[in-house]
Amino acid sequence: MSAKHALLGLLADGPGHGYELRKRLQEKLGPAWEINSGQLYQALSRLEEEGFVYPVDESAAPGDRKRVVALSDAGAAELESWFERDSPGVRVSGPAFLTKVGLGGPQRSESSLAQIAAYEADCVARLETLGASRESVPLWPLTADRVLKRCAISCEMMQVQAHLQSAMLARDTVTSLRDSGVLWGSRVAQADAATVRERERAREEIFARMAASHLDVLQPEPGSERDA
Repeated sequence: MSAKHALLGLLADGPGHGYELRKRLQEKLGPAWEINSGQLYQALSRLEEEGFVYPVDESAAPGDRKRVVALSDAGAAELESWFERDSPGVRVSGPAFLTKVGLGGPQRSESSLAQIAAYEADCVARLETLGASRESVPLWPLTADRVLKRCAISCEMMQVQAHLQSAMLARDTVTSLRDSGVLWGSRVAQADAATVRERERAREEIFARMAASHLDVLQPEPGSERDA
């Protein structure tokens, strides 16, 4: 979800200022939708420039952290259009360490394993934080907002768990490759290059011997007429 439409959705419930909207976002959707203050106020400024929100109090200057804004008719129409649009399809992006492993080769395998271990630790810490956040949402009295917030947190936990499993798989794979002595792509290329050079040297030696033999044949024998 973009910050733009998240803020429009919050303002549909009533006017608010930046800090209040950020707090409402956390209360409604949980830590999965964290946004820092800089991003939030930039998003609010763009929404105002686009005419999707307007200041409730004209005396408050733009950029004022207590500047209360409300949803305009254009903003309500944009929010409704966003609700009607299809959500983006599946987008899978591998962790950055996988790219480093593939490009680093065997000489950087230890560094790659260290980065994977750090990534695993981050996943575990994130899961602990999310778990505590989910448990802090009271189940009673039962409300839709609370159930949906717990659902949002659980969805993020599932994604983090998938990343943790991918890191564990990558760690086991890199360790196996390092210990098995299998040729990596760069080593295969080096081996091929060495083979080509060896064949070129052998061919040069053969041609050199053939040339020497040919010269020996052309040389007159001692005591021949050419020597006389």
